[in-house]
Parts: sequence; C-alpha cells; structure tokens
Amino acid sequence: MDENSSMDFYNNQAPQKKKGGATFIIILLLLVIIGMGGYIAYDKGYLDSIIKKETKTEQKEEQKPAEETTPEIKEITDQTVIKTLDRNIEILNLVSKSTWLDKSEAFAKNQKNADLKEDLKLNSILSYLEDKEEGKTTLTLEEYRRAYKMLVSNTAEADKLTQEDMENEDGLLATQESTVNNLFKSVYGYEPTVKSVETCPARGYDSVSKKYISIFRCGGTCGEQTLTYNYKYEEDEKNAYVYTALAVERCADAIYKDYEAKEVFEKTDVESDKEFKLDKSNYEQFSKYKLTFTKSGTDYVFDSIELL
Repeated sequence: MDENSSMDFYNNQAPQKKKGGATFIIILLLLVIIGMGGYIAYDKGYLDSIIKKETKTEQKEEQKPAEETTPEIKEITDQTVIKTLDRNIEILNLVSKSTWLDKSEAFAKNQKNADLKEDLKLNSILSYLEDKEEGKTTLTLEEYRRAYKMLVSNTAEADKLTQEDMENEDGLLATQESTVNNLFKSVYGYEPTVKSVETCPARGYDSVSKKYISIFRCGGTCGEQTLTYNYKYEEDEKNAYVYTALAVERCADAIYKDYEAKEVFEKTDVESDKEFKLDKSNYEQFSKYKLTFTKSGTDYVFDSIELL
C-alpha cells in the first residue's frame, strides 16, 4: 500500500471511532438517569403496588419511640390550697336532698362531676353558704311574700303576711345570687342553670331581687350523714388529689365503716353526750376514697371520686 492509500484509510476510520465513543457515553448517561429515576420512585413508594418492597427500616436508622413521661406527683404543703380542697370536700359532703337526713350522694359510687344531679349540687352550695353565713342578705316584705308563694304554695295566705310574720319565720334565709354562682363555679366548674331545689328546707330563686331564699319547714329529727377525714394531699401539673376516709353516722344507731352502712364500727346512743370524730387516730379502719380536682387558676374544680 502506498503512502497516499494509507492516509486515506486512516482518515476514513477516525470519524467512525469518534462516533462510536459518543454513542457509548449517551447510552451510559441514559442508564444512569433511568437508574436514578427508578431508585427515587422506589424510595418514594411509587412502585409499592408493583414490587413488594421489603421494609425500608432496614435501610434507615431505626427510630426509637418517644418515651412516655409520668407526671411528677408531689405532696401539697400550701395551706391555702389545702383549705380550698377541704372546703370543696365539705361541700361535696352536702350533696343530698336534705342536709341532715340523707347521706351525700357524691360518695354513693365511683362517679364524676357530671354524674351528680345539678339540683343537689346547688343544694350543697346553699347549705354551705347558709351554715357559714356567707353572702347572707336581708329580705323585704314583698320578697318574703313572693318566696312564700313559691315555696309554701299558699297565695292567699302569702298576701296577708306582715312584717311581724317575716320576723318570726324561723329558718328564713336569703343569699345573694352572685355569691352562689361564684362558689358553684369554683367547685363544679360552671354556673348553675337550675334555680330551685325540691329539698328540705325548701329553696327557691327570686328573679326580681336575684336572691336564693330558703324557708325551713321540715319534719323529722335526724337520719344519716357522711363524715370525712382528709389524710393525704398530692398534686401534679394539672390536678390535685385528696385521699379521704369516710364514715356514715346513723342517728341513734351506729357509726358505720362504709357508705352502704353494712359494717359497724361502734354502736351509738341518742342520749349519750359522746360525739364521734373521724380523725387521724381511727381513719385507717374506714372506707377510703381518692378525689380528683382539676386546677383552674386558683380554683380546684371537682372531677371525680374513686373508691379505693
């Protein structure tokens, strides 16, 4: 082959080599792009319906579940808080139709705030305020006559009542509505919607003067009452917990260790001057409850009672 023929052969082969290299690079790039696209589709789960994907947790660092934290419970030492809780339990001890003839229904079973009848809640608030003479106010003769019509149900007689009759009415009490509403909300978390209570004593609401009025005209002497002793106070961030021992005193009969009055602690004598007291010396022998109160500002709203 002469020199000219060799040059022609070389010139004809060179473009073919360059063309083949470019094709290879293009194919390689396409494979890389397809591979990357497939990996992304697989990782995002787009191919789960086509390919049964093994758990991706094997390819990723296993995530540890968040640890559940138990609320820190500590003893309550603030005497102001303890007094508030004691007051609330004293009020719960008055949740009954008659404050001295019936046991408190609050301790009848494990129950929540919503389980208690609202008229009995109202009765407990009025009983407490009347006993402490908080929110006490006076009545005019017209207010007395309206209350008489409402509670005694004798319109003709009510219209004839005089100032002297009102002054001689034993157990006639009036309490400001605002005082009742404030205490009710502090203990039960809302203002009462019920305004009258079919209890003994008879209690009603005078919408004109915005007063709750009670007229004590009840028969009977004594019945059953619940007695409590609060022996432990605890709290966490949201709630306060009071541990309470309970006794039932049945007039002229016995002191019982339980709400159902099945287990006698000691017999009582109506003529005896001895007064039973549930306290640190004997509370271990009686039924025990855990009362939960929800913190709401400076208030401790009753939530539930649990028999331990």
